[in-house]
Parts: sequence; C-alpha cells; structure tokens
Amino acid sequence: MLAFKAALWFWMTPHSTGAPSCHEVITGEWSPSEEDIKAGRKPGFGTLTNIITNGSECTKDKETWEQNRIAYYLRYCDMLDVDPGENIDCDNQEPFEDNGLLKMVGTM
Repeated sequence: MLAFKAALWFWMTPHSTGAPSCHEVITGEWSPSEEDIKAGRKPGFGTLTNIITNGSECTKDKETWEQNRIAYYLRYCDMLDVDPGENIDCDNQEPFEDNGLLKMVGTM
C-alpha cells in the first residue's frame, strides 16, 4: 500500500524545482514557461520521461531505454485507441534542475 501511495504522490505532486506534476503534463494542464521552451521542454510524453528519469534517458547514449519506453507507450495508446500526441521523446530536452525523487524529498 505504501508503494502505491508513493507512486500516486509522485504522479500528482508538482516538484519544488519547477518541474510540473506528471498528471499536469499528461492531462494538458501544464504550459511551458519561457525557460522550459528554451530548454526544449514541451507538453507530451517526452516531458514525462524527463521528469520520471531526471533527464537520464534524454540523451543519445540512452536511446534504447527511451525507445523502449516510447514503444510501450505507443502500444498502450493503440490498445486504448487514444492519440499519443506530439513530443513523445525527450532527446532535445534539458532536465529540470535536480528533479530526482530522492533529491525532492531531501535524502541526497
């Protein structure tokens, strides 16, 4: 039960570093600031990957991990008959500053 609550908290909570909540991004409630636009961050699945992985999959050397994540996302969008939207990768995005889960809760 604790793991589920932690996952739900991470999904719904905006980050103190300026990263929006994953929920805000995927539901279209988040609009990128000028800083986000300069950093290449746009609404879409790619920004979720950026938030969840602290940008570690948003580099060319981690392309396989990112491509696997995108493939799963597209598969489930197809199964649920929903549009995956634009900006599904984060290749050209800079990470949000120190937005990793452990840094967020002050344990690092």
